[in-house]
Amino acid sequence: MVSNDARREVTLGAVTVLVLAVGGLAVVKWIPYYNKALLAFTHHSMGNSILTGGADRSPNIWCWCWRWARRALGSSRTWGTRSTILCCGY
Repeated sequence: MVSNDARREVTLGAVTVLVLAVGGLAVVKWIPYYNKALLAFTHHSMGNSILTGGADRSPNIWCWCWRWARRALGSSRTWGTRSTILCCGY
């Protein structure tokens, strides 16, 4: 049979681990976003977009994709020149 002292130690250990886990999650996961949540609640916005960086219009993502594909495939200058002009404006 398990004594009361052993049961108390196991219970205390489990509660300690639970408190440390919840405290750790609060510090690294929930508290950093508390101010952002209040800002979003009061202003209905979370600030500038990470994609546009505060620019008035969104970036031409298709142009960026096209440039990346051309570089990644090691293409020559003539491959897709017409499409690049139509897509990116140059």
